[in-house]
Formats: sequence, structure tokens, C-alpha cells
Amino acid sequence: MIVACPSRYVGAAKPLIVRNQHGQTILFISDGSGSWGNGVEAAAWFREWFALNQNAERVTPATVTSTLQAGIRELPQSISNDAYGWSFSIVIVIIDENMIQVGCCGGLAVTAVSDESVCPLFMPARLIDELVARGDVLESEAEKYKFARLIGGPFFGPDCLNGVEELHWVAPIVRSSYALVAVGDPALPRYLDTFSRHDLLLTDPIALRDAVEVFGKGSAPTAIITQS
Repeated sequence: MIVACPSRYVGAAKPLIVRNQHGQTILFISDGSGSWGNGVEAAAWFREWFALNQNAERVTPATVTSTLQAGIRELPQSISNDAYGWSFSIVIVIIDENMIQVGCCGGLAVTAVSDESVCPLFMPARLIDELVARGDVLESEAEKYKFARLIGGPFFGPDCLNGVEELHWVAPIVRSSYALVAVGDPALPRYLDTFSRHDLLLTDPIALRDAVEVFGKGSAPTAIITQS
């Protein structure tokens, strides 16, 4: 079973959920929020493209790459011919019977939560992290810095040559009795780790979504819970 709880505060397209004949569940999350160009429009278009181009074959990182590359070639000029581009964030989750695979690109952090731990799977490159590494900002002052949440990319878009070259696939997760993937702000893992009992996060999808939204202040967090 899978439960997706998209943020109620964001106008972006809801996560796409596809179930196929191989027993797989695929989630496709595209978010163009904050784009100066046609990122919102491109994110919505790719969501529909991905849904329409699921065929009978088993979904793998390679088939996802092929589908996205074809989408880049077919993207309407009304979207692609924008002076500010069409970049957006993307997260793809492939859920099999015994494992979860996650591909990411852009500004959405991905976190796995079990009843024992909180484990960051993907952390987007933030300007503040670079400044701390160079010694320009003290780590103790990082979260108070004016541009602490500014994301440096790379994003899924025209600057990636083939686009999917930048899609990062994390090591597969072996499914336990409960597994959660929370997509949102890069500081989310530290917030989730403050809960004394992680198992409580996994019992109520709506409560978890509400907790993530309170933290994110409407900045596009999405909670996805899978249960075997």
C-alpha cells in the first residue's frame, strides 16, 4: 500500500502515482516552484508525459532515463523557448515488492524514515553549505543566514545537455515493515530526527504531512509513506 500526502499549501501538480502489471508503484514528483522561466509549466507537462508513456515493460532507472530524454525532445516550443529556461526539481520513486529506488534532481531533499532512524538520501546543493565549507559563514549561524535555503542546483532542464545526465539515483532501500520517503526542505531530516519515536511518524500519514508542512511553512514539502 502507498499513501501520498502532497502539501496543501502549494499550487504545483500533485505527485503522480502509477501502478503497473509487474506489481511496481512509481511516484513522479515535479516541482517548478520559484522558477524564473517556464519551470512550473515544464514540470506539469513532464508529469503528463511520464503518465502517458508508461508501457508494459518493467520500470528501471534506465527506462526512466529513456522516457525523460524523449520528453526533452518533445517538449513544446511554447514552453522550451523561454529566455529564462524551464528548469525544475524532480523526484522519481520506484517501489518494488522488496526495495525502493529513488532518482532525484533539483531542490527537493529526500529522506527515508524508519521506526529507528532518519536517513537523508539526497540533499540538494545549497549556497549556505558552500559558504560554510569556505569559512565565510560560521556553521552555528548558517540557518539564520539570509539566503540559507537558496538552492544551487543542478536542476532538471535545458542546461543539463541531455537533462537526465544530472538525475542522481541513490542506493536502493530494502523495504522493512514501514518505510517513508519525505520530500521537501533540505533541513527536514534534522527536524524529523527531533521526534523521540520515529515509529509514531509512520502510523498516521496525515499527521506526518501536517508536521512537515508546519516545518516547511508551505515551501513545497511532500510526505510519501509506503507500507508492506
